[in-house]
Amino acid sequence: MLDAKVHEQLLVHTDKELEVLENKPDFSPVFFKRLEGDFYRDRHMLIEKHTRFIAVPMHSHDFIELVYVYSGKMRQVVNGKSVELKAGELLLLNQYAQHEIEVTGEDDIIINFIIEADYIARLISL
Repeated sequence: MLDAKVHEQLLVHTDKELEVLENKPDFSPVFFKRLEGDFYRDRHMLIEKHTRFIAVPMHSHDFIELVYVYSGKMRQVVNGKSVELKAGELLLLNQYAQHEIEVTGEDDIIINFIIEADYIARLISL
């Protein structure tokens, strides 16, 4: 387990989670906008906590995504196949994998590693 300070930070509701809990808005694919611009100029990876309490509709993207379930569980449909991940498990999604995510709950803490596809290729070549 992570140290206590990091663990406590992961349990805190993010601004987006608070918005979802208060208003129950439709999903907005914020991550697409965040990855545009100069995200890849200086860094090759973005690490973020998955927004709980809302379903993510079917989508794909041009980056690689590594999903880590820190606690609880997560259900996804990936390329038509239902997948359930439990605490401590990982899921690696290649570019353009079609996937949707079911609603997660209070105890479902998921960390997404969004990785530039070319960066993986460079690592493999080492």
